[in-house]
Amino acid sequence: MKNKSPNIWLFFISLTLNIILLILLCYKMRVTLKDKLSTYQIVMFGDSFTESCDWAESLDRDDIKKSGYSGFIVPQMIDVINCAVTDFKPATCFIQGGSNDIKCGIPVSTIFANYTYIINTLREAKIEPVIQSTLNFNRENDSIDNSNIDSLNHLLSNLAKENKLHFIDLNKLLSLNGRLRAEYTIDGRHINQQAYKIWVGEIKKVIDTNGF
Repeated sequence: MKNKSPNIWLFFISLTLNIILLILLCYKMRVTLKDKLSTYQIVMFGDSFTESCDWAESLDRDDIKKSGYSGFIVPQMIDVINCAVTDFKPATCFIQGGSNDIKCGIPVSTIFANYTYIINTLREAKIEPVIQSTLNFNRENDSIDNSNIDSLNHLLSNLAKENKLHFIDLNKLLSLNGRLRAEYTIDGRHINQQAYKIWVGEIKKVIDTNGF
């Protein structure tokens, strides 16, 4: 008679793995449900710049939702805007993006059109958009990228004025002569904690002014 013990061990291994997967799935569902039931006054929406900061802790609030996605271009932000922002019905949304689009060679006019779509979507949902400038780079041969970033920010600034929205000009504080200051970056593109402190300070001004 053949020894069936290996089959028994395989059964227990399979059962154990299935139980682990079920526990992980239940945990994910629990976290998602908890998030959906939470009330958020503010959503921080953007790419890795937004993802890399603990906004709730920095702003000392428990009603801030961070929706930052590393590597995202603006069209991807459009794809997730409902589950990332509008579903939570916040009072305001701080928008940040465009850096990855510039690196991908997407035309400024296209980035601006996509940005405008996001802003219109938020306003239709009765959510106050706050536009934040796309940050300059500090890398070799970055003059073309920085020129495109400046052009995009010019369009965004005018859009904010036309619609009476807040525009946070981060480059005015973190850049010099169209380039991100070396003392504020960790790799020529992403910013360090010193820069985030300045950024948080600007957000606090907008929050205090509007009573969000």
